Amino acid sequence: MTTIAKPLLDPPRRLVTASPDHSGLIIGHHLGYVSVVRRWVAQSARVTPSLTYDMCVAASELTTNALLYTRSGLPGGHTTIELLHRSATVVLRVTDEGACDRENPSFPSPIPCRAGVEGGRGLPLVERLADYWEWDHTPVGVSVRAVFSRSRSA
Repeated sequence: MTTIAKPLLDPPRRLVTASPDHSGLIIGHHLGYVSVVRRWVAQSARVTPSLTYDMCVAASELTTNALLYTRSGLPGGHTTIELLHRSATVVLRVTDEGACDRENPSFPSPIPCRAGVEGGRGLPLVERLADYWEWDHTPVGVSVRAVFSRSRSA
């Protein structure tokens, strides 16, 4: 009897948008999706290779944070990754499903890196790579935006 192996990850879904300058991807709760996000950003960035690299690293860090520290990383959770192409910038937006502990929510905040301690470098790295970043509450959870200037890619 032959058995068909089930893939470990469900395929990500494309976000349906009305504009060709706005694209997105919806992923599940597993950390294995981080590499999928990096590949998608690399294919969708439409900027120079060096700026694409910075955007891929930022997307990887923000997605990892969403999966590790929010309900998006729990079974059945989802994270939405979007790229918005504007004339002078490209905006990377990662939206999670909110804090695991609704009574004591935490919010994106860079913490000082400490030698010998694993983790805690994601947001400081995004802060260095992006021209600007911010977070905001959404009806679903928290959305982190990282803005990249196209002038850096000239």
